[in-house]
Amino acid sequence: GTVFKGSPFRVFHPQYSVSKRRSVSSHRKKTVLISLGGGSDKGFSKKLIDEILRRFKEIRVLFIQGPAQEKIKLSRNINGHSLTVLGPQASLAPWLRRSSVAMTAGGGTLYDLAHLGVPGIAVAKKEHQKRNIQFFAREGTVLYAGDSLSRESARKAASLLEHLIDNKRKYKAMARAGRRLVDGGGTHRVIHIIEQMLPLLYERKLRKGLRGDKIQS
Repeated sequence: GTVFKGSPFRVFHPQYSVSKRRSVSSHRKKTVLISLGGGSDKGFSKKLIDEILRRFKEIRVLFIQGPAQEKIKLSRNINGHSLTVLGPQASLAPWLRRSSVAMTAGGGTLYDLAHLGVPGIAVAKKEHQKRNIQFFAREGTVLYAGDSLSRESARKAASLLEHLIDNKRKYKAMARAGRRLVDGGGTHRVIHIIEQMLPLLYERKLRKGLRGDKIQS
């Protein structure tokens, strides 16, 4: 049978409604969201936060801390920086809308970033995430920071952030590329496909039932 997959068929929670997408000019806020999922990141988040706070004079970091990740001290201000540590969230949508850039792994969050027009910097936590990040990088919605949770990848991610967050042209290009790639219409497309398939399924079931009646008679 036909398989419907990819960004056109991504189904989003109502919190990711197209009407709630923010302006692409949000790069001025210099707010970075870090969310690497709930599993262990081998201390990578801490390395990444250290690199960011060391390189920037003034920046706000929002860190979504997963239950299996190395614990980081509670929200605090450091040399003019703001670090807010949050626990697991039911949805990233409210935090993504407050962010200039998101630093994530290579899972489904990349679709969310693209749809909301939030440029991303991604690192592959697992082997299967590489292809996913490579696809979004080719489409111009994320920058690829590395294939491992190493200090080197943390440095590269922070360096990419330096390049992106003050580059208005690059920032807007990535935000617009994401919105073109993932328009948020997946739910309507899936419903339309189901509506088209229902009569065929009903007819098939009816024919099967009629054949069964003939056999019984």
